[in-house]
This record gives sequence, C-alpha cells and structure tokens, in this order.
Amino acid sequence: MTSTAAKVKEEAEAPQGYKYSWSADTKSEFSADEFVAKFKPSIITDDGSKPWIWMCGPGYKTPYTEEDAGEAMLEGVMKLTETAEKVEAIQHDASIPVRANKKTGAKSKKEVREEIQAEAKDALRAIAQKHRFTNGKWLCYGNTGNIDGIWAKLARSIAAGPLSTSSARLGKVSTAKRGEGADSHVICLYLPDIFDETAARDVLKILIQEHGVIPSGAKPDLYTHIGLDSKHKSGIRSTALRDSHDASKATAFSKSKGKTPEPKAENEKADEVDPSDHKSRTSDTKKKPASPPQKVKPKAQPRKEDDDDDKPSNPFASDDDEELPASQKAQAARREALFKATGNGTTKQAVAISKPKVPKSKIEIAKETATLAKKQSGTMKAKERANAGPKPTARRTDVGGDTESEDEVANTPTPPVSSKARGKKRAAEVSDDDDEEEEEEEEIVKPKAKARRRK
Repeated sequence: MTSTAAKVKEEAEAPQGYKYSWSADTKSEFSADEFVAKFKPSIITDDGSKPWIWMCGPGYKTPYTEEDAGEAMLEGVMKLTETAEKVEAIQHDASIPVRANKKTGAKSKKEVREEIQAEAKDALRAIAQKHRFTNGKWLCYGNTGNIDGIWAKLARSIAAGPLSTSSARLGKVSTAKRGEGADSHVICLYLPDIFDETAARDVLKILIQEHGVIPSGAKPDLYTHIGLDSKHKSGIRSTALRDSHDASKATAFSKSKGKTPEPKAENEKADEVDPSDHKSRTSDTKKKPASPPQKVKPKAQPRKEDDDDDKPSNPFASDDDEELPASQKAQAARREALFKATGNGTTKQAVAISKPKVPKSKIEIAKETATLAKKQSGTMKAKERANAGPKPTARRTDVGGDTESEDEVANTPTPPVSSKARGKKRAAEVSDDDDEEEEEEEEIVKPKAKARRRK
C-alpha cells in the first residue's frame, strides 16, 4: 500500500524537474504565457513518459502525507466493498417490496438502497477527514478542437489570475493519446479540501464568471483511488457535490453580478410556491385541465322610444349603431335610406336594396367577348348564304381537280353496264309489259260487263 500511496501523491503533486511542468515558486526559462503557447495538449502525444502538462500557482502545498493516503485508501476500500454487498443483497431480498406500502410502513427497495448509499458516502467523507486525505479536483472535459483554448485560460489564471488567489492553485491537463479515446482530454483543478463546500463553490463561480467554463463535477481523490466511479456496484454517487445544482446557482450568481436579490414586498408573498405543495398542485392541474375562457355576450339594450308619437317608428333603427362593425353600419344606413324613400313604410311594394357592383375579372371579360364575336360571325355567314342563292351543281374530276358544268356532264359517255345490272333491267321491263296487258284486258272486259247489267 505504501507504493500505491506514493503513486497517488505523485498524481496530485507537480513533479520536480519535469519538462512539461511550470511553477510560480521556482525559476523557469519560460514565462507562464510562453509555457502555455509552447506546450499545447493537442500537439504533445503521450508515449508513456509525458501523460500530463502541469501548472502550479504560488504557495500550493499537498495537504497529506503518503501514510495518510495509504490508511485512508485501505479503510475506504473496505467500506465500499461492504456497501456493494449490502446493495446486492437488497436486490435479491424478497422480504423487501419493490414499492413502498404506507399502511404497513414498509419501505421499497429503492428507499432502503438509498439509505445505505447515503450512509456509506458520509462514512467515506469521515475517513478522508480523519486521515487528512481531503484532496480533490474539479473536472473539465474537452476535445482536440477546444482543449488548447480552455487550458490556456485556466493555466494563465492559475499562474497570475483569479485562480491564483483561490484554493485551486494547481492544475493539469492530459496530453494527446494514441488509439481509442485520442480525441478526449481532461483538466483537473486541485483543491486541498474538496469537502469544503464554500471553497469549492468559490472556485466554481470563478470558472463560470471569469472564464466561461462549466466543470462536470467535483471528485475527491479518495473516490478515484478506491475505484469509485459511476459504474460501481455500490451505486454511490462518484462526485462529492451536486455539480448540476451548483452550476445553476453559480450561473444565476454570475447574472446578478454578485448582488443580493431585492426582498419581495408583503403583497408578493402570496405568489410564492410552497415546495411541499408543489406535487399536489401539479397533480390537481393534470386531473382538472383549465377550461378555455368563455366569451361574454353583451346584453341587448331596449330601443329608445320616439319622442314624437305622430311619426311612424323606423323598424331598421337601432340604438347600438356605434358598437356595430363598419359593414353592418353601411347596410343599416342603406335600409334606413330605403325606408325613407318608400314613404316611411306605408307602401308594401318590395324594393330591392342596391348593392355595390363587384368588378368582373379579366377572364370573365375575355369569355364574354369571345361569345359575342362567335354570335356575330354566325349571323354574318347566314346573311351571305341567303344573298348568294342556290349554287350550280358541279363535281370535281379525279385528275386535274377542275369543275365541270351540267352540259359537259351530259355529253360524257356512260360507263359500261354489268351483266347483273342488265338482268335486273330486263326483269323490270317484262314486269312493266305484263302490267300493261292486264290493263288492256280490264278495259275490254269492263264494257261487256256493263252491257250485261243493262240487259
């Protein structure tokens, strides 16, 4: 354990005579700005001998010894192992329900597990304070594209800036790696007592306000060296402070620029929400959704009576003309004018109220023009046909395409007749001859019949 403790102290203390280390308490061939500009974490590659670039501010000292670190790590490992076993036993214990029962007072598995984890976290803090192994760091992550800028701001601040007067006067950044994870870098800003929440939050405010850097969390060195991370079986939180909560508080503090908020007036206290009633209020709002605002209709006012009883009343008159829209006012005015023009309502003749004409579109005008032109052209053609009279019949020849008159057609030789046509013609002539003979016989028979009748 002694060799392990010595290694732990080397990781939290800037090594002497290391090329990639700068300290404000020792003389160096480079100034802080020159050192930062010369040794950039994205360019220097770790080959096993240069994993970190260090920057040490004035008056920083490691608060613990190797013996203290070794004893604290031994007790911490034992406590962490014990807690992991308890958490695993809770998971397999059938007597502990998955959900809490308020009637019987039984706690759920989650509640029992959280109690054991909170107890273990307090025990680890007590072990660190007992052995003065309270060293810890704020963690900031970056990639190859932005790590040089972040490290330059923080390193200059540690050397002779806002961080040089804070408790975080030691920092280091990881150099470039080969293979997997080559693009990721981490910056560690060390504090002598990470469990001192006031000092840790002061450093957080400087990081956010002065440098625009929000760290991911504050982690004790004890947690690092006993193997407590976010994937540990015990389920203990791997950071000492609630980083997201503290970051939001520091952001609000930076917006107010250190000014305390003005106290609320007495009449504004009613607007404050009680944290204990927050869940019940949110559940009530979910069960009963807010109904949309209903429109309130104005009450109808009775029409004022006319002072002169002799004049007939106007059925289109209204006392609410001032509240009507412009279109309804114009319509009411036209009705009133029509009422006066028809003799104050004594006639029963229906008169159409004039409405404003809507101008026709270009398409409608074009359609009407085309229809009118078509009608006119049809009328003109009919007149021309009537004036021209009947046209002489003519036919077009197959060869030249010229027309021939009726005389020319009459003089043209008839085409030859087929045998079938000649047969039909003969049959027709025979039938005509038979009809003529029958008529002659009837003429001869009729006088003889008349003579017989006379006798």
